[in-house]
Amino acid sequence: MAIQKKITLIDNSVNSGPAYQVWQSPDCNTFFFVENVTLVNVGDFVIVTVNDTCECIKLISLGICTNSVTHVVPGALEGDFSYDFSQLDFS
Repeated sequence: MAIQKKITLIDNSVNSGPAYQVWQSPDCNTFFFVENVTLVNVGDFVIVTVNDTCECIKLISLGICTNSVTHVVPGALEGDFSYDFSQLDFS
């Protein structure tokens, strides 16, 4: 079964976007490509469809910096989530 998740950009860092890849994982180790998305402005969001067996969702910034952040899906995949690239330490 497939479910939908909302991803919201809550801060626009110079180290991210505006193009991203979304990946999903049933075990938080092996990830499978879902789709490319664009999040340009703070508050922009996308709805992605993932498997109901998904344990983690990874958002990878495309462009000069290829930073990523992984979201561990809580419990029964309830709730949506936001990514804030400015509060992460990128190298």
